[in-house]
Amino acid sequence: MNTEAPLILENISFRYRDRQELAIQDISLKVAAGELLLIAGASGCGKTTLIRCINGLIPRSYKGEKTGRVLISVILLMSLLLLFLGLGSFWVPLNLLG
Repeated sequence: MNTEAPLILENISFRYRDRQELAIQDISLKVAAGELLLIAGASGCGKTTLIRCINGLIPRSYKGEKTGRVLISVILLMSLLLLFLGLGSFWVPLNLLG
């Protein structure tokens, strides 16, 4: 994995099992060390679905058809795990993750 990009999405698409249409389609991006990512858009455009793909809730908790892959650096993953476990809320500057 590229150490300059703690978060990489490659061709992510997802369709919830009870829906005909894709919730998100063919999303690719790299968040480099030091960059800030804002996910914004209209209601129903797939913001929550994208975040669920990044944090692993899709496909574990929300079933459906997912294609593509999410790559997360070990340091970012450990930081997210600590946050998930409730060991404090903190900000991890991405320039420290490179």
